[in-house]
Formats: sequence, C-alpha cells, structure tokens
Amino acid sequence: MFILQSRYTRGIFSHSTALYLHKLSDRVPLIYDMTFPARYNAHRLDKSLIKPRFDRRDIYGLFQQDVTTLQNRTVRAYKIERTLCDILRPNANVDQALISDAYKRWADKPDRNVYELSRCAQMLGVEEKVRSYLEVLL
Repeated sequence: MFILQSRYTRGIFSHSTALYLHKLSDRVPLIYDMTFPARYNAHRLDKSLIKPRFDRRDIYGLFQQDVTTLQNRTVRAYKIERTLCDILRPNANVDQALISDAYKRWADKPDRNVYELSRCAQMLGVEEKVRSYLEVLL
C-alpha cells in the first residue's frame, strides 16, 4: 500500500481498502480501492492492483487522514465516517454483507462519532441510507 501511494501520490485509499485499514473489515483487499480527483489522467494506473474511483474536486480531499498499515507504514485514507458514507453511494458496488458488518463494527466502537458521520452523509448525499443503518444499530 505504501508503494502504491508513493507511486500514485494523488490517490487516497477508500471503500473496502479503507474499511480494512480502519479494522472495520477482515477481508484483505486483493485489488486496492483508490480515489482520485475527477479528470485525473488514469491511463497509467496499474488496473491489476488498483480499482480507481473518481470524485468531484470539491469533495475529493474531504475527511482524509493518515493511517498506519500492518507493516507500520503511513498511508492516506479516508476517515471512518467518510468511508462508511462512500460504501453507500450509488456507484460504490460494495457487497451488502461487507456494508452491514462495517456498520456493526463501527457501532461497537466506543469512540464513534455520529455527528461526523451525519455531516459527511449530508455532504455526500447519502443521509437517508446512513439514517436507516443508524436506526437499526443505535
């Protein structure tokens, strides 16, 4: 992951890869999800290792943080709250079981931030979907 991010400096780990980094999933990613700004020239990306995703420039950089990998390397990934919203977006194509498991693990965390999740959901347009998960879990 560290090498991929060093090679593709504009990429931010997202979706199922960010879930794994935040320990909200046990599934080790075979292909890493990375988000790039819209209109990023993606023809040089190694599509055998990366599943590229693209976001509008106004939301691309929001809610990111440095995360430590299992090999003690620091990489950039979206925060837990942003990741939980991203996996609910219409074009995410994330397995329903992975989504449910991630929300259950997040709800069990003592340091969960419901306000941050709600704010992020509003910015990304998935308020109703997030609210339906929160109603069941909290």
